[in-house]
Amino acid sequence: MDQGWISLYRKIIHHPLYKEKRYFSKFEAWIDLLLMVNHRDNSFMMGNEMMEVKRGSKITSIKYLAERWEWSRKKVKNFLDMLQNDGMITYKSTSKYTYISIENYTKYQGINREEEHEKHIKGTSKEHQRNTNNNDNNVNNENKNKIPEYSIEFEEFWKVYPKKVEKQKAFKCYKKLLKEGYTSLQLLKAASLYAQQIKRENTDAKYIKHCSTFLGPNKPFIEYLEGGGNHGSADEENRKKAQYDKSKWLYNG
Repeated sequence: MDQGWISLYRKIIHHPLYKEKRYFSKFEAWIDLLLMVNHRDNSFMMGNEMMEVKRGSKITSIKYLAERWEWSRKKVKNFLDMLQNDGMITYKSTSKYTYISIENYTKYQGINREEEHEKHIKGTSKEHQRNTNNNDNNVNNENKNKIPEYSIEFEEFWKVYPKKVEKQKAFKCYKKLLKEGYTSLQLLKAASLYAQQIKRENTDAKYIKHCSTFLGPNKPFIEYLEGGGNHGSADEENRKKAQYDKSKWLYNG
């Protein structure tokens, strides 16, 4: 009975049984780490620093893990030290974050297993959709009103973007651009440069583009990828505003 392996779908962490508030055992904490780490290489902005996070690694904090596992910070550190001494992980902590890497990650999650599992899930979902009835459709309509689960990359993008309205609509545009071949790093760069321009020019809030417009069909974000941060769109809007204010002043005489 102790031979072979099973796959745990990462979304299990959103199941009500998993989310039940409780005091984690050491085994649960270990499984939690396996579920939390990246399944592919990734990068994101942390303040002004671009962080590279490898497959099988995670940037977190002792404080966050303590709150998540209902442990003291000292117990979390002792647990990570134990795992590191046993060759199960490597980790390093700074004043800002803790970087954890699972040793021999492929042993726990083979290179192709996750992709195969995702294909299986998609195939099963399509088969299920063909067999749905009216009651299922009612449930689907209810699900449409639920708040979507945003990706880590989008959350980093959202932190940087200067106007935070219509998040769900922005996320749809973001996912569409990823499907078109743009990378999360490119979109993050564009948002960062746009935010810098807004701050530098002290642009009025009403002239800042909605995120869904910035990422929309006209793709204004592209000019921030091609030419850096000196762009004329905000200047043009400010110029029009100045002309309007001037004409209004002349009219009032």
